[in-house]
Amino acid sequence: MSKEYTAATFAQVLGVEKRSAYGLLLFLVAAGHAESRGSKRAEGKTTGRGENHYILKATAPDAVAKMIKGAL
Repeated sequence: MSKEYTAATFAQVLGVEKRSAYGLLLFLVAAGHAESRGSKRAEGKTTGRGENHYILKATAPDAVAKMIKGAL
């Protein structure tokens, strides 16, 4: 199964700012190459809003590369 990401964890993996990672996640969801798993609170946290979690589909790397090549 694919790994779940929050905007913060995705940003850490990519080495970019959280805002940029969040934008990429939203783009991938809109393009159909990721899906939102909804909001979840961090373990042990009992109050407040949780962070949204996302899963990338196996099609994401090749599809994004194809989109970028098409834009060149």
